[in-house]
Amino acid sequence: INSHLDAGQFFLVFDGKNAHNQDIIIKAYVYNEPLQNLDTVKSSEIYFRKLSEHSTEMNGIVNFTYIIQENMIFLFRPKFYKSYNFVEFCSYQQPVLEPIEKLFIFYQIYNIINKLHKIGLAHGDLKPSNIFINGHDLDLCIVDPAPFKPNRIQQSRLHVFYHYFTTLPDSGCYLAPERISRIRQKDARESSSQNSPHQKNSPKNTESKNKIEDSDNSSDKEDDDSDEKKSDENDDIDEDETRQVDLKMADIFSFGCIIAFLYLNGEHLFDLSKLHQYANGQIDIRKDLSSIND
Repeated sequence: INSHLDAGQFFLVFDGKNAHNQDIIIKAYVYNEPLQNLDTVKSSEIYFRKLSEHSTEMNGIVNFTYIIQENMIFLFRPKFYKSYNFVEFCSYQQPVLEPIEKLFIFYQIYNIINKLHKIGLAHGDLKPSNIFINGHDLDLCIVDPAPFKPNRIQQSRLHVFYHYFTTLPDSGCYLAPERISRIRQKDARESSSQNSPHQKNSPKNTESKNKIEDSDNSSDKEDDDSDEKKSDENDDIDEDETRQVDLKMADIFSFGCIIAFLYLNGEHLFDLSKLHQYANGQIDIRKDLSSIND
């Protein structure tokens, strides 16, 4: 290990050298129990093996090698000296890219993602900082596939984003909106009831108490309660966070955000707060994209 580069709640990043004196990046993750017992680790091992088996046809994707030691896992990949991080490349374009050069970059990223999806794998964490590009011939590669990162982030636990997907507040957010679970109405009512100092009963008892206190209960109120209950039941179905996320489709959304980053000269289309609003249908991004003419 040469030096420490980054840190999160669950991981550390270093640069170092392997046994052949080649420069590498090392990501070290630690957990509170033996990792071999975790389904996520087992499925990740299958993912990395499959990617390795298809390495000859997967030019452009940089796979990890790894070592598991009890409750720690170490991921290794090459370090790129002659390539720019895509964040730096798009933010400080000198000279400014020609339209045909942007199209070539677009094609390369699309082609790499398409090849990955064809063998049944998704990247899981596509973003500019996981792309490296050679400034001379614009040849690029995508690094850090992430089968071990969570498919979903609950709206009530958005801080998880900073544990797994970035350590920087200004890095943008490239997750698909379906990867942020909306809070189900039933859960929200139960949480509100449990957190209130005046409510020690269940939501059902709370509703009964409200009916007693309301001396003006009428048939209209009962109808409203019935409609609200039906609406809540529908919300529970629509907002069920257990439904599966299609990570390949999520990759495509992330890819679109990366291309927007390229054409907007290094401006993020979303940060976490803005994506949260977009996931709830509260904002329209067409105005942000209107400056892209191609």
